[in-house]
Amino acid sequence: MTTAVRIAPAAEDAHALVVSNRPTITSWSLRYFAPWWTTTATEVLRPGAHPTVDARVDASHRAAITRMITDYGGHDDLTYAGARTLVHREDDGTVYAAQPAQRLAYHATSDRRMLSVSGQWNEPVALAAARLARDLIRAQLLAEGWVLLHASAVARDGRALLTLGAKGAGKSTVATTLARQDGWDLLANDRVFARPEQD
Repeated sequence: MTTAVRIAPAAEDAHALVVSNRPTITSWSLRYFAPWWTTTATEVLRPGAHPTVDARVDASHRAAITRMITDYGGHDDLTYAGARTLVHREDDGTVYAAQPAQRLAYHATSDRRMLSVSGQWNEPVALAAARLARDLIRAQLLAEGWVLLHASAVARDGRALLTLGAKGAGKSTVATTLARQDGWDLLANDRVFARPEQD
């Protein structure tokens, strides 16, 4: 059975679908993103019509991609999400990657609208799917003129207050302290998207 969840920042057109052969994966995405973004369970009407993360618990698929990368050769050895990652790029822009220690494999189509992750266990696949969905949404927002600020943010009465500073400066402390006060809502504690408007 295939299940899906749509994830989108509030009031924005940027979004991503997380599709999985395990309901636990999409349920995890619902719980993970719900505090900050709009998340809804949905049906997949046209696969690939929307930016999609296909998250599968499928050990044989993961093993096949890993074998293809290691047997074919010509891959880069990088670090992604804190793990050793073998990356192979095709001439048409398609990308295959494997994280042997995590038992995860990735595939990205040349247009980057369909990303897949496969693995042996629910939790690593769910975490990887959330990371990929966040990256898909981030890319859409950046393409629409948004910038990513290293800041915390709270809102009150339709206005936002951002706290900027270096790591360890107290941005999160300021935001969470204000968010505990009546009338303040926490928007973000580490990264904030902002975009200048005409007015």
